Amino acid sequence: MSAAPVLNTLWTWQCRGAAKAFDRAAREVERAQGRVLSEVLRGARQSEYGRRLGFDRISQPRDFQRQAPIVSYDDLRPWIEQAAAGTPRALSGERIRLFQPTAGSSGGEKLIPYTPLLQRQFQRAIQAWIWDLHTGAPGVRRGRAYWSISPGAQAPRSTSGGIPIGFDHDVDYLNPLMRRIVSLVLAVPSHVARVRDADDFRYTTLCCLLASDDLALISVWSPTFLTALLAQLEPWLDSMAYDIGRGRLRLPAGAHELDLRIPPNPRRARQLQGIFRTHAESSARLRAIWPRLALISCWCDAASAFYRPQLEALFPGVPLQPKGLMATEGVVSIPRVGREGAALAVTSHFFEFIPCNERGEATDEDRPRLAHELERHDCYQVLLTTGGGLHRYRLGDVVEVVDFLDQCPLVRFLGRAAGATDLVGEKLSEAHVRVVLDGVFAELDLAPRFAMLVPAESAQPGYRLFLECDGVDPQTQVELVWRVEQGLRRNPHYHYAVAIKQLRPIEMTLLHGPAGVGWQVFQQELAARGQKLGDIKPVACDGKSDWPGRFAPWSKSTAAINQTSVSR
Repeated sequence: MSAAPVLNTLWTWQCRGAAKAFDRAAREVERAQGRVLSEVLRGARQSEYGRRLGFDRISQPRDFQRQAPIVSYDDLRPWIEQAAAGTPRALSGERIRLFQPTAGSSGGEKLIPYTPLLQRQFQRAIQAWIWDLHTGAPGVRRGRAYWSISPGAQAPRSTSGGIPIGFDHDVDYLNPLMRRIVSLVLAVPSHVARVRDADDFRYTTLCCLLASDDLALISVWSPTFLTALLAQLEPWLDSMAYDIGRGRLRLPAGAHELDLRIPPNPRRARQLQGIFRTHAESSARLRAIWPRLALISCWCDAASAFYRPQLEALFPGVPLQPKGLMATEGVVSIPRVGREGAALAVTSHFFEFIPCNERGEATDEDRPRLAHELERHDCYQVLLTTGGGLHRYRLGDVVEVVDFLDQCPLVRFLGRAAGATDLVGEKLSEAHVRVVLDGVFAELDLAPRFAMLVPAESAQPGYRLFLECDGVDPQTQVELVWRVEQGLRRNPHYHYAVAIKQLRPIEMTLLHGPAGVGWQVFQQELAARGQKLGDIKPVACDGKSDWPGRFAPWSKSTAAINQTSVSR
């Protein structure tokens, strides 16, 4: 019998204290946020950055807003570089355990300092979420879990000052006791992250998942990460069944075998082959493979909403829980079972919010709002103050308040404020494009497998929508292009640029090829930029690559659409 139910229950009770503290904070948000800020400032006063800004003279959030500037990563870069070079207490009063890398909005790599206090802040949010998940959806405790990992993109490295760069695994955010508990219930062991080749990594991950007949929870970041993984089930089935039967893997791209660290299981291998013979539909196969699967956790907001229907079709009857907003810099929100939106992580970090419109454009930067001042249905850019040394940091994410849990805002991720393309001054934001595409696809009852708007340079610049979707006949194509163009023209700068013929109206190209080819090309390109597979988010708009060139092998000519007037 599996030990997973007992271990999951032990993990649940380890999270009880943090969950109760969060529930109390949700009833008194202003006071709770004041306590978090005081905790951060106690350590920050010992840093050179804090001394220069006079953090020792700050006692109230309003004083903090007046005295500390709003900053971006580039503003903090000199301080981070000092800390990375080994200068003690440059940005943080605590010892920096490591720097966690993440991609910069304008390209390149950002190194986020990770301190003991920041670790505790992450743990508070994670524990509050796990308690709510395990008690609100108890089926997830009855088996093992898949917490997605990404293959290591680089060998272990450190800064010039000898500080390590990067976690080995996401469970490193947890304390040692919880790491030990979680490692015993993982369907895919953490050492799989050391498999560097992408095909070898997918093969190993699938083998581990197929070997787990008690899988109860799947937690991934992007839904497309999971759909792309599952697309290899049938092509690799015979090989995987053989390897599960003997407990060792023959990696597709590697020249060696890998110990699965599971006992040989010929019975499970025969069962899997029987399931594929008996069930023709993917959804029936997946239900038979993992009969205990109780919940899937993944991104479901912003551009990821396009891909939710695909997962729901693969796993009918299995609830999907939208993830909260977790960045490398900190945790913004945590999911709550049965509630729309995710609860602001009020016990973890100190938050401020710049009012903005749905396109992510700030409407009032004079005094950012505090957490207890937010209004339902309003949109905000997030500012973050953490125990890692980031103070009033522009996270770049835009959220909408959809409801409240007691006094605690429940927020939904809309997109990136910084995710904008700008060919001639139009400043087309990713958040706005996402709203437009969501609305048009809903109006036309379309469920794209992939959709992204990109700059398309030519004699006259403009934008091209790359779309992978079934059931888009010529008439629907024309209507779709027209509606998207009208939605984009709600941006006055874009409207003006098209009106004076600085930009041509949008064009559309349909992608044809294997199902999911759009996402596969997108994922390959971002992986080549250095992003981990599990960190790659779908986006509605991107201007950082030659996407027309990358999609060319799968593109179908759309000259008739391109010549269609969209001005009506």
